[in-house]
Amino acid sequence: MAERTQAIRLLARSADQRAVDVLVGMVMADSDAGLREEALRGLVQLRLRRTRLEFPVRPMRRQITQEIEQYTRVLHVAAIYRRHHRGPPAADDPIVALLRVLMEESVDRIFRFLALLYRPEDIRLAYDQLRAPDAHVRADAIEFLDHLVDPAMREALFPILDEDRFLSAFEEEPEIVPEPSAAYRLLQGAIWDHNRWLSVTTLCAVGRLRLAAMRQEVEKASRHAVPVVASAARVALQLAEVSR
Repeated sequence: MAERTQAIRLLARSADQRAVDVLVGMVMADSDAGLREEALRGLVQLRLRRTRLEFPVRPMRRQITQEIEQYTRVLHVAAIYRRHHRGPPAADDPIVALLRVLMEESVDRIFRFLALLYRPEDIRLAYDQLRAPDAHVRADAIEFLDHLVDPAMREALFPILDEDRFLSAFEEEPEIVPEPSAAYRLLQGAIWDHNRWLSVTTLCAVGRLRLAAMRQEVEKASRHAVPVVASAARVALQLAEVSR
């Protein structure tokens, strides 16, 4: 892993089109989330240093769409967790904290991908303004992005662009809570998500909530090919037993 990470950093320093092509391939297909993240950082570095390099538009758009879907999946898991928790979760609840981190990481990746398609300086400015405490500044940032991106991208970004709630969804009660069958499907999708940390966090949430309907799915996950996910599933089964 250390050697592959070093190889990615060396590629990012080479600043040629072949490096872009290799790193794009890693971002799209590598099985390790950490290496995909490192490759994305490398692409942003190349974009900042060399304006004549070409970044494939269609694959980057697909990646943004996938990240927005994952952002939404995290919010759904958080809504289900709050709904089924015995009373409001504590301020320092570890499941809520982990889900918040996953959401922030997803948003961060979305803006990194945007920086590959549009002027990085403009994307950085918009991102910083969206994180500002002043709602008027956040509104200006959304208007700025509205003029910066094309209509299709604007529509895709709509779920994360709200000047009153940007990166603050966990501070509020969920407006819409999925009904039981939909909740089951959402949790199932999160357990088998390509992001292993979303899988791990969802499994821990299911275990703490003692969701009997998910037991078969958790038992299946205990045989997951990724060891850390399999371990989390076994812990979730133990949590459900202890909590009875």
